[in-house]
Amino acid sequence: MSTGIYIHIPFCASHCHYCHFYSAVVREEVYNYYLAALLKEIANRPLSSFSDHVDSIYFGGGTPSLFGVQRIHDVLLALRERFAVRNTAEVTLEMNPDGITRSDLEAYYAAGINRLSVGVQTFRDDLLQRIGRIHRAQDARRVIKDAAHVGFKNITLDLMYGLPGQSAADFKESLVKAVHLPITHISVYGLIVEPGTLFARLATQGRLDLPSEETEWEMYQTMVRTLPQYGFSRYEIANFAKSGYEAVHNQKYWRYEPYIGFGAAAVSFDGNVRYSHVADWQAYIKQIDSARWIPQDVESIDRQTAMEEYCFLNLRRRSGISLSSFATKFGVTLQETYGKELQTLLEERLLYRATADTITLTRRGAAVSNQVFTYFIRT
Repeated sequence: MSTGIYIHIPFCASHCHYCHFYSAVVREEVYNYYLAALLKEIANRPLSSFSDHVDSIYFGGGTPSLFGVQRIHDVLLALRERFAVRNTAEVTLEMNPDGITRSDLEAYYAAGINRLSVGVQTFRDDLLQRIGRIHRAQDARRVIKDAAHVGFKNITLDLMYGLPGQSAADFKESLVKAVHLPITHISVYGLIVEPGTLFARLATQGRLDLPSEETEWEMYQTMVRTLPQYGFSRYEIANFAKSGYEAVHNQKYWRYEPYIGFGAAAVSFDGNVRYSHVADWQAYIKQIDSARWIPQDVESIDRQTAMEEYCFLNLRRRSGISLSSFATKFGVTLQETYGKELQTLLEERLLYRATADTITLTRRGAAVSNQVFTYFIRT
């Protein structure tokens, strides 16, 4: 089985008001120290439990495009020296639209990036400002059009709904503008007010004007109805793609397949053990400089946890849980393990038997997926 590789670039130009992922605003000179640590980890970290055959590479963050073309190129070169990277491997770079020029895009394309993930969130400038984004809608449109002109055939963008002050009409306007751009994939996420963010503090103070549950439900229904009309099929709860452009890398997470993470806060999973690096770029550099390869957290996944995670991750996918694959992997049937839960969810029409071998979420189940997933968690 091929491995996916994730590279975490934790640097941002500023902090968005909703973001809870690890990131830091630093001087550009820090990038070179971080690059040196990444290259050292890639070259020397013991990885005997992983296949060296790689079919996906994903630069996430943070804002990986801030790292610069040459540093991204150096990382890719190091990965190709350490691993057997397929010529057809999906190589994704996350980027924010501000400050990206056509020449930047040409250089990324020449360096081997073949998929761009553009953080748009909304096409309304007032909402972008409200959520702490520093780009403008016209920046996003320009970057996506320029990327297609340069030669990128696989472009995805992110949108959000449930934003402060956002109406259902606002969200539909952004959806329609998105699908008329030269993109092949779109991810749509409902806002979650995460602890430790500015939005969490504002919510505590009663100063966060969020849409009502009814409005957010209308936004969700608009997404589900609109995107298929423009050729984007839903293959995961929050992800829609044109045929053949489903994300190779992200599907590894949902299929419970191995992946290696390099960089601060990066996570690796070999099928049995989950490894997590320290979420601090300075501590990460010190650790790598001292040749200490053991991540901060090492979690051995017991059989019960593995079954739970396998179920709710696979249920995120449109194709759902394969009964035969579950039985092969765990030596017990899904019915034997979750018989009562399955009966309840099937009777409530939150799950349905799509084929003789697969169980998937219904449309109603997808709308309340987090509630469905709790049925499979016993720890």
